[in-house]
Amino acid sequence: MARIPLPSDDELDDQARALLEQVEEVHGYVPNQHRLDSYFPLVLRSLLDLNRRVILAGDLDPVLLETIALILAIRNDCDYCIAYHLSVLEDRGFPQEELEIIRDDWRDAEFSPFRRAIIELAVAINDDPHSIADEDIDRLLELGASEQDLVQLLHFVNLMRGYNAFNIVLQTDLDSERGGWME
Repeated sequence: MARIPLPSDDELDDQARALLEQVEEVHGYVPNQHRLDSYFPLVLRSLLDLNRRVILAGDLDPVLLETIALILAIRNDCDYCIAYHLSVLEDRGFPQEELEIIRDDWRDAEFSPFRRAIIELAVAINDDPHSIADEDIDRLLELGASEQDLVQLLHFVNLMRGYNAFNIVLQTDLDSERGGWME
């Protein structure tokens, strides 16, 4: 059970209500995390804008980023985030067998060398950013990553780490609805 209640529509100010309407248009529903974010509408607006830019404006494949989000949620033991990212990947037609492998141990999944290197770096950033060595960055650049890809990945990992912490601390209830915002 969540540590703070989800605000009802009646409790929302006009700005928060408008933002959640935008979220519903995109997702097909309002994830509980965003409803909790609506307690602070200015931050909700900023996070929604940053999410769109980090996920959709860069060259990294959004499905790869969702896969990374799932892996990080598993590593950070965020039940809400695991359920959310599983539903997004399922809605995208990600094979159940692959999702099960990722849930058990992502290192057993079959990824191209580029995707594996991106995921390995994301996990290392999540676990201990001090552990990143020049060789880690050089390897990605040699595999074809650009400087923009690296910056996009860093911001994405930081967003996901923040969302994991947010939902762990507030014990966000799982969403009762699902939507497919990437469709």
